[in-house]
Amino acid sequence: MNFSFRDGRHCVSRITGPTHNFLGLRVSKQPATGVTVVKLPPVHAGSYKPMDEAQLQAEAAAGVETANCECGTEWHVVEIAYVEDDTPLYSQYAICANALIRRLASGEPFPEAQQPRP
Repeated sequence: MNFSFRDGRHCVSRITGPTHNFLGLRVSKQPATGVTVVKLPPVHAGSYKPMDEAQLQAEAAAGVETANCECGTEWHVVEIAYVEDDTPLYSQYAICANALIRRLASGEPFPEAQQPRP
């Protein structure tokens, strides 16, 4: 996994062979009244299956909740960003969100991204 900070979001990208997922989270210590979902433009040309944003949001929230329990933290998701043509394996977003919160809890840095998108 690759971690970065771009556009005010903590980001993680995961590429495993033919699958690829990018997740950007804007998080807060205060509970959010709602979560904004941002669909970033596709990286590849061609057709792709549209993402189910509700399922993506649920998986990301589950990953954050699990990491909060494991790390004794209380991060809340304010915004989720994903790339429109990412692989729709929703469980990967839980894995990415969990890893992102665990990294925040550990104090490891999120290097500032050189490019504006994944």
